[in-house]
Amino acid sequence: MSQNSSNKAAPSSSIGINVGFLATPIGVALIVEFFCTMLAWCFIVSVWWWSHWHSLQFAVFGFIFSWLCTLILLVTFILGLHGSVCSNLPWGIIQVVLNALMFFLCLIASSCVASGSKRVENFRASAAFGFIVTVLFVASFLLTFRKTFGRFPWQKATPSSHNVFV
Repeated sequence: MSQNSSNKAAPSSSIGINVGFLATPIGVALIVEFFCTMLAWCFIVSVWWWSHWHSLQFAVFGFIFSWLCTLILLVTFILGLHGSVCSNLPWGIIQVVLNALMFFLCLIASSCVASGSKRVENFRASAAFGFIVTVLFVASFLLTFRKTFGRFPWQKATPSSHNVFV
């Protein structure tokens, strides 16, 4: 009897929880970024008349967009979707670009909130958390850049460093 080779089982891509990711520096940074951006926009929207200031509307947009991007990245890496379902995407480059974008958004949003926070304590707290998360996005940018390219941005590239685009 001959065996039929068409009955081979296809490799399965399982989705599981990667708790070890939370102990890495990038995982810790994502968790702290998640909570700091959430606090930043929550402090703004807790004041009922925040929507009358255009600068605060942009700040809320910037903080919520950064919060949602952080949440999506966090869920993607905790569930291991980056290695199983979406394994063909260059996740290192995606993280570097998103961290740079969220840095600029949070810097501008924090500046907008800080410029109008003279008498409202919630706006001061929001600006403080916004500037904290801005520094965290710089740290995440540097960590993911080093993980992706094998060096920091200010270090000279060596010919032996691996090529990300291959």
